[in-house]
Amino acid sequence: MQHHVIGHSGRLVKLPGGANTLGRPQVPQELNLAGFQDHIAFTFYFQRYRWAYFWQGIIRVSPADSSDLHYTASRAVVLGYLAKMNHDRELEMKAVQLSSQAVSGIQNMINNGSIPEQASILSAISAMGVYNYMFEPTFSYLHHYGLQMILKSCGPFYFQDEANLRRFRCCRKMLYCVALRMRCKTFLSRPEWKTVPFLFVKSTEDKIMDILVDIPGLVESINFLNRSEHHRDMAQRIRYIRAKLADWWVEWHSLNPNSASETVRYCGGNNLLPFIASFLSTNLIFETAQQGLELICYHSAMLLLGQVEWFLLGQSPDEYEILSMRDYGEKHPRGVPRRQTQTPLLLPEEIEHHWQHGLEGLRILSGFRASLEARSELYVTAGPLAILYCFARNLGIAEAMLNMISGEQWAEHAEVELGSYDFYKLGSSAQEMSNASMWRTDSGHSHTWEAETSVGSQLFINSSWP
Repeated sequence: MQHHVIGHSGRLVKLPGGANTLGRPQVPQELNLAGFQDHIAFTFYFQRYRWAYFWQGIIRVSPADSSDLHYTASRAVVLGYLAKMNHDRELEMKAVQLSSQAVSGIQNMINNGSIPEQASILSAISAMGVYNYMFEPTFSYLHHYGLQMILKSCGPFYFQDEANLRRFRCCRKMLYCVALRMRCKTFLSRPEWKTVPFLFVKSTEDKIMDILVDIPGLVESINFLNRSEHHRDMAQRIRYIRAKLADWWVEWHSLNPNSASETVRYCGGNNLLPFIASFLSTNLIFETAQQGLELICYHSAMLLLGQVEWFLLGQSPDEYEILSMRDYGEKHPRGVPRRQTQTPLLLPEEIEHHWQHGLEGLRILSGFRASLEARSELYVTAGPLAILYCFARNLGIAEAMLNMISGEQWAEHAEVELGSYDFYKLGSSAQEMSNASMWRTDSGHSHTWEAETSVGSQLFINSSWP
């Protein structure tokens, strides 16, 4: 009987093969929530982390295949951030495991010695740089050192195809930013790194980056050489870079006519001179975020060159800015003079002082965050924004500037992340500047950022030179 079932006629029918052919109920399997957890982590990261929208080009939100190291590193970033903000120890350990897995995979591909494989992991290393920046500052510059060594190993000829050129662009911006912070010359300023990868295509952003990568070497020279002895040579280099930037702006403006519009905004900050408050009462909105990004790079660079020039003359750039602003304000007590142009952009012939570039940069930045689209490939480095931060801090509106980047309360972290780009004090070394910036662990102990990264930073500086 146990080998029979009731058939359609109501009679017993023998089972072929016996009772073993009957399906047995299965124990319900636990649902795999890994994908759901990843979705939550990516969403949380892009909604909450202050740099998430600016660094979208570094993070990969979906895997290309099952062994995608770039995606593994990106998961480590977003899961680590979710764990940190929610104090989730178990999730934190998962992020650490993913980080270790990515580092191990990267190491294996480097040991393989294949140039195509080395180039393919540049994006993964960039994402690991974000991970260490957020969670392990002790080793943050080791990944940037690795980027430099791989780029040098591959050589400029390898980055001419579209996929590798995209990786190179991201790495070049990242390494420029770190070299500027470290105040050291970068090998990317050599002519072959400005020409060979761009043999088939060169954008306006590529062209301004060709100019910007010369600035860290200029700053290094002025920072360590005798000012009176090398005054003429340094002044000539400043004029040369400034002229190249001016030519770039003319080309950019001809390619992007009528690309900007002006909107009214509230300008935070107390005791601002009337003309500054008037100037910052509007912001600039562009047709694309890319256009805004390029002009932020332009104005921050022109601002920095003006600061360097005044330092070279033996003057204090911050004191000059305040005094000249007061003089300008006395000439224009009712605010910014009425402009006779149709474009809302500040034109070169209207600029009398280098700090006007800083104000224009803030106007662009104030409308920039809203123009960023989710899941875009845009990558905005911290360097240009840090230059504007130090300028805004000198005006007493640092908090308003930080709100342009993110609505979260992060003023206490901003000095560590952005204050080390303070070029008002060029006489100080990178070590001394960083010693002025302290960060605190969850336990409340103070640590010096640069002291914690001295090994990584020294490796970066040593390998940064041509």
